Amino acid sequence: MSSSSINHHFLRFAIATCLVGFSVHGCSPPVPCGIIATDVLLTNVPNIVHVQLNAYESECDDVDFENVLYDPIDQEMLEIEVETGVVRTESDLPWVANATNEDHGLDLPTVNQEGYSASYELGSDQVSVSGFGNETLVYTLSDFDSSQRPGMYEGLIYFYSEAMGRFFFVYPSISSAYKMASCTTDESLICSEMDDATDFFDVDKSANHRIKVYDSLQLVGLPVVCCLCVEYHYFVFDENSLVKKVEVLGNALNPIAVDERVGMAYGVRGGYDQYISVISESINVVEEVDISEDILGADYLKQIFEAQAGVPTTPPIASSTASPVTSPVVSSTASPVVSSTDSSVQSSGSLLFIW
Repeated sequence: MSSSSINHHFLRFAIATCLVGFSVHGCSPPVPCGIIATDVLLTNVPNIVHVQLNAYESECDDVDFENVLYDPIDQEMLEIEVETGVVRTESDLPWVANATNEDHGLDLPTVNQEGYSASYELGSDQVSVSGFGNETLVYTLSDFDSSQRPGMYEGLIYFYSEAMGRFFFVYPSISSAYKMASCTTDESLICSEMDDATDFFDVDKSANHRIKVYDSLQLVGLPVVCCLCVEYHYFVFDENSLVKKVEVLGNALNPIAVDERVGMAYGVRGGYDQYISVISESINVVEEVDISEDILGADYLKQIFEAQAGVPTTPPIASSTASPVTSPVVSSTASPVVSSTDSSVQSSGSLLFIW
């Protein structure tokens, strides 16, 4: 083994050791303070979401860590039209949309992966797959680096799509970091392969049975190793490969939702006396959308709660990175806040920032 290969494996071992060390404490959410978004809810109207806000007694620059108050002192809900940027508060009731109890997105059924398993011999490029009745399917994966025994950080990632009738592998490659193989499950056992530049190091290779395959969405969730504040990495896939990673779904501490009616994923980030961003990202296989921003000041979030307490609100002041915004306290016929678009951002989706 070359010295560069030794150094590479040593680095991976060192990182893994650090991660295991942190696992004693697990992923701990920050102490609640200021205003925090705690949920994003789909509604009966596509592209309109409801966002739950909690207000806490502690200011984020003056938290008493000895006597943390975890119960919110107030709660408010916002209605947000993601495409237009229109924001409605509870003072604007009745709203345009209603919360829905129907199953959507990540609540839809997944393909059970527990019956499938894949194994290989060290040094071999052949992989044996069981789970298809009494038959064992044997695939040859070109350039497969099978020098490491299967474990949490080493080995294969694999899942089955019933709708496509294909078995997918993500495997370490001799000539590159990872390769992707999409294989038929009939008697032909043909695989199409391609290099994949994604870093799958933190995907738990020992937990393939926990992979979430949403055939109706062409979305797959790959479980992540413990204690990184991320439960799954989500990818859109087609018959040949993982097409793109859905970044907005990647943090376990943030409220997320997926609306298959419009092919969008939503996530809410920020708060803690800072901006709150409601992010939408396309999960369509071929669609690429530039990111747009609708920006409201952090002070306005405080004014929402003050308004419910009888304190008059004033229109928010826009961030210096965007055009001035109109008051977001609007009726269903009011104009949306001014949007800006940043076409230089490479990821797909639209981005709604509430500062």
